[in-house]
Parts: sequence; structure tokens; C-alpha cells
Amino acid sequence: MLNCRDVTKLISESLDRKTTFVEKMSLWFHVMLCGFCRRFRNNMVAIQKMVRKHDINPEQSKINSSDSLSDEARERIKILIERNK
Repeated sequence: MLNCRDVTKLISESLDRKTTFVEKMSLWFHVMLCGFCRRFRNNMVAIQKMVRKHDINPEQSKINSSDSLSDEARERIKILIERNK
């Protein structure tokens, strides 16, 4: 049986790819028994639906220059990402 860490990883992956029959059954069994993973799955599905509902073609969206990040902010983010790898 999968543990919660494996299940949350598989739930996240299942939003982007097809799962095998064995993966689906393992997920289903674990989620039926584990309320925390069930809540995680429900939240992930809800987030995915919201993102798809509000998905905007980048070429159609109008972004003000004030909405974009400054070069300094981009550099700080880049440094933090590298530091946490």
C-alpha cells in the first residue's frame, strides 16, 4: 500500500498524465481510507478546475508594464530558487 507522501505525489502527477490501472486502484484504496489525502486530492482537483476555467491565452491578455516584475525582483527570485535546489 502507498504511503501519504507517495499518494500526494501521484495525485499531483495524475493531473498532468494518465495513470495506470494499478495506480488508479492504489490511489482509490488509499484515498478511501485516508481523509488527509482525500482532502488533498479534492483541493488539487478544485485548483485545476479553477485554473482551467480562468485560463487566458497569453497573446490575448493585456498586461500593463506595471504588472511585470522588475529585474531586481527577478534576480532575487532566481537566487532563492537556486539556493533551494
